Amino acid sequence: MRTSVMAGVVIGGLLVGCQTQSSSAQSAIGSSESSPTQSNAPTSQPAGETLSVAGLPEGLKASVVAPLTAAQRERAMLTLDEILEATPRPSFLPDDPKAAAEEYQPTEPPPAALRFYIRAREAWAQRRWFEARQQLERALKLSPGNPHLLELLARTWLISGNYTRSSQYLRQVLKAEPLNLDIALQLGQLGLDQGQYGEAIWIFTYIQKHIALAQEADPAIGSLASYYLAAALQRGGYAQSTIEAFEQFFALPPVGTHHPRHARQLMIIQRQRGLFHMELGDIHCRMEQFEKALQAYQKAQAQEVPDRAALIRRLLYVCVKLDQTDIAQKALMQWVADSDNENRHDAIELIRFLADHTDNPEQFINRLRKTWQGQPLDSQTAILIANLSDEAQGKVFIEKYLQDHRHDLDAFKWLIKNINPNQTETQLKEAVKQTLDMMVQNPNHSGRYSVLLVAAMTDQKNLDKLLRDWPLDAPQTSATYKAAVFFLHAQSRARASDTAEAQALLEKALATDPDFLSARLRLAILFASRRAYDKVDKLLEPVKDSNDSRVVSLRVRVLSQTNRVDEALALFDRMIGSQKIEVPLILQKASLQLKLRRMADAERTLLDALTVFPNAEAIYETLFELYDHQAVPDSMEQYKRLMWRMLGNIPRSRVARLRLAEAHAAAGDVDKAEKLLLELLSENEKDYHAIGQLLEMYRRAGRQPKADVLIEKSLAKTPDDIPLLAIAQVYYDKTGQKKKWFNVTRRFIELSHQGSIQSLQLGLLYLQNKEPLEASKHLEAAWEQLDGQENLVLPLANALSRAYMELDRKGEVDAVFEKARKLAPAKDADLRYYHAQTVQRMGESKRSEHLLAQLLVDHPDHAPANNGLGYTWATQSKNLQKAKQMIEIALKADPDSAAYLDSLGWVYYKLGQFEQAIKYLKQAMAAEGGDYPVILDHLGDALRGADQSNEAIRFWRRALLRLSQLPEGSEEDPELAGLKEKLTQKIQDASPPESR
Repeated sequence: MRTSVMAGVVIGGLLVGCQTQSSSAQSAIGSSESSPTQSNAPTSQPAGETLSVAGLPEGLKASVVAPLTAAQRERAMLTLDEILEATPRPSFLPDDPKAAAEEYQPTEPPPAALRFYIRAREAWAQRRWFEARQQLERALKLSPGNPHLLELLARTWLISGNYTRSSQYLRQVLKAEPLNLDIALQLGQLGLDQGQYGEAIWIFTYIQKHIALAQEADPAIGSLASYYLAAALQRGGYAQSTIEAFEQFFALPPVGTHHPRHARQLMIIQRQRGLFHMELGDIHCRMEQFEKALQAYQKAQAQEVPDRAALIRRLLYVCVKLDQTDIAQKALMQWVADSDNENRHDAIELIRFLADHTDNPEQFINRLRKTWQGQPLDSQTAILIANLSDEAQGKVFIEKYLQDHRHDLDAFKWLIKNINPNQTETQLKEAVKQTLDMMVQNPNHSGRYSVLLVAAMTDQKNLDKLLRDWPLDAPQTSATYKAAVFFLHAQSRARASDTAEAQALLEKALATDPDFLSARLRLAILFASRRAYDKVDKLLEPVKDSNDSRVVSLRVRVLSQTNRVDEALALFDRMIGSQKIEVPLILQKASLQLKLRRMADAERTLLDALTVFPNAEAIYETLFELYDHQAVPDSMEQYKRLMWRMLGNIPRSRVARLRLAEAHAAAGDVDKAEKLLLELLSENEKDYHAIGQLLEMYRRAGRQPKADVLIEKSLAKTPDDIPLLAIAQVYYDKTGQKKKWFNVTRRFIELSHQGSIQSLQLGLLYLQNKEPLEASKHLEAAWEQLDGQENLVLPLANALSRAYMELDRKGEVDAVFEKARKLAPAKDADLRYYHAQTVQRMGESKRSEHLLAQLLVDHPDHAPANNGLGYTWATQSKNLQKAKQMIEIALKADPDSAAYLDSLGWVYYKLGQFEQAIKYLKQAMAAEGGDYPVILDHLGDALRGADQSNEAIRFWRRALLRLSQLPEGSEEDPELAGLKEKLTQKIQDASPPESR
């Protein structure tokens, strides 16, 4: 439809990320117990009326099933025609779109508009949205009503989260191109997101009515409009019309699409069909049509629903209303059998609810038991039965269950908890006896059983005392039993941080029974933590051919740490060949491949593993991180494929909800993202990823007060939580809260480091905070704590010399570097180079040159010194040929260094060889860190020298922009002093007289 010459360069559709899914995905992403009808529709209760519903299962909100009031019912029964008649038709929707389209005569934009447009695209590519909007507005003034410019403006406003402005421009596009139904669809979706349900209903109806006229429209638009019309009616509180619209949508045949955005929307919508049926059931419930509600819930039951518990609650409620508890019992027991640990509490409560609402609850419980009798029980079911029984019966049941399921840690954990070893000595003895029995029956899992008991203890001394006196003298006592006692005692001592006694007890356990693998591994881990890898090798030698994943994992760790990487990878391949591979080992192999920069190999390892472990969250997380960093080709496309795969396999997992929240936040739908992240935090208040993501989202969305409250409450609860302090550091830095950033950073350093490292880090922190006196105290303390740590000498000398300079103690700087050279003779060249740099900053240029020249006599290949002296000479326009040779030495050592490439380009500029200068300066700009004001200034100078004034001006302007964006602390670079004024003057001098 677009005839503008700019039309061919549109980037995708208007809406980005998952924004186009925000309306359609509400149900899947929102609360499991609320739907758009209840949460968004203007159907609040009249004054004096309350939402009171009898006989609700726990977790089912009354608002979901409460009968409509008289006022709500009147609105709910309106037909679509009656709704349209009562709602003003939007002025931008013509009665005859075909005629309106024929009247529109596009005009070619003038060249000046194209220039502004090109600048807008450059700004767009660099995500400078404000600048892009400015340039587009200028282009639009010269080419009024240009649909392409209007659409791009709409897109920039949408990216900035301003839906209102975005909608204004889209309306103008649709007015010019009334059969551009893709724009109409996007406008309707924005209307939904802004709560303009009447306008949205009109737009989606308009699309349905005129889809046949729009011959170039994507086939999917009609289906999408049908769904979104149902969503708009639902949110508007038009219940009966919603039902009819959804039924019409369900009846539509599948359609193809050539538009990726539409394909994504259709895929998400199709995945939510079960959820839509559940919401239709809610509507029928509120209209007191319980038979139809049951039918809708049963249809939902046959399909995928993210929150199965929410559906079961509704189903039970309706079945109880209809007195059809047999259907409820069947559905509930099937769900319990399929449920995981997360649903355990829900299952117990729903079984209790159903028991309370049947005529014979005892009979129901017995039927439940009989249903499971003779069938293989999992731990969830066993624990459920135990919880429904009285305390004594529950313990007996679990004890019997564990006789056949000794590997079941969940059931064992339940038993220890219900024995309650902290109450009396008798109960503690019972817990120890049960633990030792499990360890002897299954020695390879001794570590897990022992940890569960040790973690359950509130006073470790009671357990230690009992184990010291535990009887081991009976003739029938096996070596394995004795080793288990020593091992359990070692675990207790390790918990109390008594590693010396823990080591002695582990050695005793191993001496008693050399085949007690858990003791061997625990002792090896202890040695590995001390980097005593020779002892680890010796301990693992007897089991080196074992396929036990714990042995392999530990061996790989040692091989990796001792630079035997090929052996480690061969060990992984052997495990895979024996089909004994497990998720932790897969992740360990991928991690090793990533360290070796074998990105494609790591990706293949993880993708192959997903075929075997399709529900492994950790594999998804690692792959997402790989794609986030664009570490492999086609990362974005692979990211999308992985997203759909995850949503199909584990839609309610933590990683799925985190990624959905990220997608919503990127699309500007902050409320939906917030809901998901707060839900994750309610499940685990130490979900650091969710905290960090929530803080960043609030910051970007201009909701900093909410972010401040979140992080401050979290810190008040756990002020010494190191990961939380790290998150707070990042947040306070980004929001410019310097005092708070300083305080959390100081606390983080105090908790994370000790000795000289802590003193050095604190000194650097105080330097950054412009407190050189306090910094010098910590840095001087670090000198005294070094104890042979040569790797700290260089950063310490640099930091201390800076502190002395700022305290005007410049006379002590030379002594600092002299002392440093004695402490770390291997760092002589680097220390002398930084000494020269420091002297340069002190204003002693001649002495700095002299120090660099002396350094190069002793270390002629030292790259930084060659570059430093060569660049100094180039800047002074002296010794240029020698300077060029020196910089080439530096560049040979590091060919990708932006600084070295800039130096060589600058020498060529000084030699008057402008083409060569431009070549190397462009390489410098393209290198990492090359988008730096000084480099851009040099490139501008070289271009001006080559009579390319327009290009020179462009790079000088870019240098000015980058200068304004530099982080705090950059002013230490002496070359930045006065650069802004120089750049401004250069631009003025090089500009044509008429444009000055």
